[in-house]
Amino acid sequence: MPQPKPLTTKRCTSLLNRIICTIIHLQRTENSIILTIEEMHSYRRSLVLTQAEFSGDLFPYIYITNYTLTQAQENSVLQLQAVYGTDPNEHCLRIEFAQAYLKDEIFSAMEVPEFQNPWHYLAAIARELEVKDENKVALTPKESALLPLCRALVMLVAYGNWRVDIDFEVLAPLFDEFTWPDRDKIQRRLTGIAKVRSTDTARRWLSCLIIELIDQKFEPVWREIYTRLADSQAGLPPRTAEPDAFRQRIRQQITDGLYAQGFQGEYPEFHRADSPRKVLHIRCAEEYDREAELYRTLFLCGRSADTTPDSRAWLFSGSLRPPAESFTIWLSPDQPDLDNQLQKIPGIAAKKAAGKELSRKEKAYLTFGNRQVDSRTCFALACWLGLLAGLIMTVGMILVSVLIFGLFSGSLVGLLDPVIILMYLLAFAATTIIFTVLFYFFFKFGKNPL
Repeated sequence: MPQPKPLTTKRCTSLLNRIICTIIHLQRTENSIILTIEEMHSYRRSLVLTQAEFSGDLFPYIYITNYTLTQAQENSVLQLQAVYGTDPNEHCLRIEFAQAYLKDEIFSAMEVPEFQNPWHYLAAIARELEVKDENKVALTPKESALLPLCRALVMLVAYGNWRVDIDFEVLAPLFDEFTWPDRDKIQRRLTGIAKVRSTDTARRWLSCLIIELIDQKFEPVWREIYTRLADSQAGLPPRTAEPDAFRQRIRQQITDGLYAQGFQGEYPEFHRADSPRKVLHIRCAEEYDREAELYRTLFLCGRSADTTPDSRAWLFSGSLRPPAESFTIWLSPDQPDLDNQLQKIPGIAAKKAAGKELSRKEKAYLTFGNRQVDSRTCFALACWLGLLAGLIMTVGMILVSVLIFGLFSGSLVGLLDPVIILMYLLAFAATTIIFTVLFYFFFKFGKNPL
């Protein structure tokens, strides 16, 4: 592999400007410092500082507030103003280095952890290729050829601002195999959208079109687009190839749990023959939320009538409905009772894949149990709901009192008695406090409230 060309000071400054007010990954090797300056699911761009001498506390993830880059004799000096984790104080990091290089690591874009519906999944993959092109990351010839299709897909599901240069007609040939009126209607809409110049009009057209295209009868189009995207990513390594210790622990427990459920395969793809004509599939995708310091794992669960397990093609299977269901878990290394929670996940995934109904506790776990909620958030939410509940209860008491006084005394004057008003105020205060306490304990400790 040819040695990369050293970056000029101007180019370094341009790259460093992008990391101000962002969280970056800082890594030290034997004689280099590596700063991750851009990161998507399909690539990672790093600034490699060679023959580097580092001064300061080394944390893997830091929030950059400012920097200075100066020349010191034969070397360059980079000083970073940074914040670590929950510490609000700024720290100064000093890196003296000889040369700087740009390093791009390319991964398969098929690992995106998105699946609201087939079109969003395909558009998320397409967005990865579009961003690579925008940031001048090297594309393969197949990826470059797909860029017009990728831009149309991204705009179709409203991922970005409206652009009049998008060629929506590139999607029209995908519907050639359909019979009238579907083919004529879809192709006419695509041609019409390509001529729209108003953002509001385009949004309305796209909203109506995407609702129609989610219909299962367009499964051949999903599969064709997926096949083209997958072909362009063939040979690229998956992002899941480089786990840290915590992610490796999560993967191992998920793998062991799915093996216990009768599944075969290797992380992130698992399958199980449920009957002679039905195969269950589970696919995992993951990412790390640096700001929340949480690991997110998405599970895609589905089934197909194809007895030959095919990696991800089953997502668009038209033989069984729904083709796929998804759920997400959020985990952190300091999460209490982590092992117990990880034991629940494979069973839930297996039921989702088979299309079976989850138990009430399993539904509650997916709703409440895998989210980290801090005490301040719980208390604020509980106060608002407690206040609302107290207000509703008090208004109800007043309405009942009005009804009783109106029926039996014929006058509402008695309701204005100071003692009666004081009773209402005390009732409001008491019900608000009681419901606030109940809601707080529900949100804070109600992992399986059902």
